[in-house]
Amino acid sequence: MGDDTTAEDLPEFDASPDIPGYLYVRLADHLAELITRGQLERHERFPAEIQLAKNYGVSLGTARHATQVLRQRGLVETVKGKGTYVTYNIERPAHGDDHGTPGFALPGEPMPRAIAPRRGKPR
Repeated sequence: MGDDTTAEDLPEFDASPDIPGYLYVRLADHLAELITRGQLERHERFPAEIQLAKNYGVSLGTARHATQVLRQRGLVETVKGKGTYVTYNIERPAHGDDHGTPGFALPGEPMPRAIAPRRGKPR
C-alpha cells in the first residue's frame, strides 16, 4: 500500500462531526478494521500520516493521533526515518509467529503477555 495509496484504494470513512465519538478514535477503529481483515498485511508499509489526512479528509493532528492509537494497540510500529509498518499477524492473532515473538490481539481484546525471559545462566 506504499506512498502511492489513493482514496479509491481505501473503504469509505465518514468524518462527519454528527457521529458520536472522537474522530481520531473512529479513524483508528476504521484503520484497525482494515488491518484485522487483512486489507493491510503484516510488514506492509502503512500510509504516511499526511496521506491518511488527505485520503480521509481529516487534519494532520487527527491522523497522527489515530496512528498513535494503532501503535498503542500493537497493530502498527513506527521506525524512525523509515516509516510505519503493519505488525498485526492475521494468520496467528494472539499466539505468536515462527520467531517466538508475541502476536497481537484483535481490537477490544486484551493484549497477550510478553514472553517470559528464560531461566538459567545469562549468556
